[in-house]
Amino acid sequence: MAAKQKRAQRIYLKDYKAPDFRIPTIALEFDLEREKTRVRSRMTVERSGDHDRPLVLHGEKLDLIGIKVNGQALEKHHYQCDDSTLTLSLSSPDTTLEIETEINPAANSELNGLYASADTLCTQCEPEGFRR
Repeated sequence: MAAKQKRAQRIYLKDYKAPDFRIPTIALEFDLEREKTRVRSRMTVERSGDHDRPLVLHGEKLDLIGIKVNGQALEKHHYQCDDSTLTLSLSSPDTTLEIETEINPAANSELNGLYASADTLCTQCEPEGFRR
């Protein structure tokens, strides 16, 4: 056991903030390959309340292939993408969002998300770890 244990951070109800968006439906499609897995997601996104804040999605070690909003492909200047987030401004209160990414399970040595172990593809689908 470590000499100093890290204490869990307390989270209080008074600090809770309702999410800016709801995602009532999502469908995921995987084309599984050891070194190049393609992931397609199709989700319904609903704005919660009257605001103009962007939708921010989290992901790690993903290669973004394309995005469609209500069936229309988005050009790169319509969104922001960095190493850990994808940020989109959605003008409609209800949107169908499609995102296509590629991941490399063979290069994932952290045993989170989708990873390769010997000849097997494995997943560790914890809420935080499935970002990979």
